[in-house]
Amino acid sequence: MKAGIVILSFLSVCIVLEAQDKIALQYAERLDSMRMKATLTRLVSDEFAGRKSNEEGSLLAADYIIGQLKQNNIKEGNRDSYKQNIEAFHREKPVKYFRLDDFNYDDCYSYSNNTFQDSVISASDIVFAGYGLYHSTFNDFAGIDIKDKIVMVVEGDGPINKYGVRCHSASDVPNMKYIESQKPVAVLIVKPGFRTFSTYSSKSLHFYSNRDNESLPRARINELLANRILEPVDKTIKQLQYESESGCKSLSFEFNNEFVFNGDNSYRLADVSNIIGVIEGSDLKDEYVVLSAHYDHIGITHRGKIYYGADDNASGVSVVMEIARVMNEAEKAGKGPRRSVVILFPNAEEDGLYGSGYMLKNLFIPSKKQLPA
Repeated sequence: MKAGIVILSFLSVCIVLEAQDKIALQYAERLDSMRMKATLTRLVSDEFAGRKSNEEGSLLAADYIIGQLKQNNIKEGNRDSYKQNIEAFHREKPVKYFRLDDFNYDDCYSYSNNTFQDSVISASDIVFAGYGLYHSTFNDFAGIDIKDKIVMVVEGDGPINKYGVRCHSASDVPNMKYIESQKPVAVLIVKPGFRTFSTYSSKSLHFYSNRDNESLPRARINELLANRILEPVDKTIKQLQYESESGCKSLSFEFNNEFVFNGDNSYRLADVSNIIGVIEGSDLKDEYVVLSAHYDHIGITHRGKIYYGADDNASGVSVVMEIARVMNEAEKAGKGPRRSVVILFPNAEEDGLYGSGYMLKNLFIPSKKQLPA
């Protein structure tokens, strides 16, 4: 182990034990670098596969950490359990289709929907709204009502004139905030070019705290599909881009075409948990100090490479575990901390600090008596 980690361990024990220097040094000397190394080595093994939240490697890592807490005789920290389940859900890979003229364009679009409902759209009223600009210098929505309609916008920075200068000074392109406020049915974002989207759905993890981040179904489509949708008005994306840029003007219009889009998403609860142990204090046991290190990491890439996360944060877990072991020994000998010590291993930190955030919002101890580590 690095010397810095051992020094950190020593200082942490000295501070939290709040005992005489001699006793603190006595227990600090019991910190075992070989134990820390063994914990670190196990956490970064292939067995745990990078410990990505809700994946098998993370579940195995959680079982291992709980086993270590039990072996070190550290009590359950979440009432009668080591686990604190985080309210999260997993989006299943659905069967999606974008059917136009009885043909399924299954490789011409990607889809994003966090609205927690089925998104089956049978559309006929469509508005082509240029680049989706809503600004004093350029307005693609002037005189156009998009409520309860499909909105189609082109991805990009907006029209540029023949001198290479932008025709507007808007910063939001497209202006999704304005589009959402007008309550259309969905948005089709056209990515110029004819690339395919072979992976248009993913096994993503979501948390109840970010349920409303995206309230409007969106599909990114390529130019081929966009041109097929525009067939009733005999226009193409390239043609519309040229006309808009040559005249530096908006070319928004409403038209009709029939298509059926199925973006149905199904969800199941995810198995994502914080792990919590506690060492009870003596005369100040109703006050709490938290020692923490998250145990998740980012897992395996689509190419099969494992990101082991040794320093992020398997090393932190190994240090906190060893400090907890020594503290517990001190407590059993009547030399433990005056304040209770919460041993917290959050999950889902790589997803956006959700584990520690969930713990703070769902405290199982009086918040006024909780002290920072």
